Amino acid sequence: MKVALIGHGRWGKNIAQTLSGFPEVDLEIVERGADASGTVDAVIIATPSATHAEIALFYIKRGVPTFIEKPLAISLADAIKIRDEAHKRKVFVFVGHLYLFNPAFKAFINHLHEIGDIRYVSSEKTNNVTRSDVSVLWDWLPHDIAMGMKVFQSKPRCVRAWTLASDAITKHITAAEVQFQYPDETSFVSRISSITEDKQRRTTITGARATIIFDDIVKHKIRLMRDGAETILPYMPISSLTMELRVFLTSISTKKYDSEQLDLGVDVVRCIEAAHQSASSGGKAVSIIY
Repeated sequence: MKVALIGHGRWGKNIAQTLSGFPEVDLEIVERGADASGTVDAVIIATPSATHAEIALFYIKRGVPTFIEKPLAISLADAIKIRDEAHKRKVFVFVGHLYLFNPAFKAFINHLHEIGDIRYVSSEKTNNVTRSDVSVLWDWLPHDIAMGMKVFQSKPRCVRAWTLASDAITKHITAAEVQFQYPDETSFVSRISSITEDKQRRTTITGARATIIFDDIVKHKIRLMRDGAETILPYMPISSLTMELRVFLTSISTKKYDSEQLDLGVDVVRCIEAAHQSASSGGKAVSIIY
């Protein structure tokens, strides 16, 4: 299978390294601004977020199965354009929401029944890697929105967001607190930053009977806390990126695929646009219309 990788930055290099372990893949690395040579069986887009729509539409119109790193696009109009073009041409488009393929997160989800009714969810995702092309909302919120929809098995109905810091030059938000409200009135609160030295990848769900924690950067990634006791929960130690790419490539080779990941990608963009609208109004609640 010939696969073209568009973009070879930090994350693109991770993808290339992962694909080197797939013996069936003949990988062509394409620099941003260039096109894949000849016919390819699939394309993977790992370029800056603002370029996703233009590059994706180019390959979708050529009928090439396309993997797009999150976010799908940085405007709802572009996200819908990608979805509509994919449906029109019957092209498989997959959006890379990595945590949905994380074995530890999957185990975390499988243990939710042990904590009782969910009271609230909180998440911290921070690093010190400021991006010049987009705000921190486009960088980190795709993870939390996708994870929240998996936790609640529903979509958030409204959002409130507060800017905590912004870049003096680009004016992009670099730190924020975002609260998504789900239909049962339960909140998912995201605290995100691209200017924090303390790297965090932690999600905590507090339930009526117990609390469960998923922390992706520690040795024991899943902990269940109940009645003062802590239980370390097991999971399969397999690379999330390997799992995600395997699903994408297997879907192509077997010709068994649907629009689930693409539809999720559009909804994620919809939620982030609403969060930006809320942040620009000082935290006013914004309804998310699907």
